[in-house]
Amino acid sequence: MGKHLSVWRRTQRMTAQEMASRAGVSVATISKLENGDDTVSLRTFLNVCHALGCLDKVEEAVNPLYNDETALRIMNSGVKQRIRHK
Repeated sequence: MGKHLSVWRRTQRMTAQEMASRAGVSVATISKLENGDDTVSLRTFLNVCHALGCLDKVEEAVNPLYNDETALRIMNSGVKQRIRHK
């Protein structure tokens, strides 16, 4: 995903410094994220997505109601509040 964020940033003609400033992180953190370092926090990832204007795409990707088929399945069958393994 880091490579994709790098492409998003560069297509917007934004430097790593500008991205870091907008996301409230260091340039080193942007570099880590873009190079796939898995120690970068989810918060940082989401801040970068917000700064790039693609946070809505992330939300769509994880929202089960965004997909019509999945939403219909949820409405018809219900979703348990808690899943317990026996």
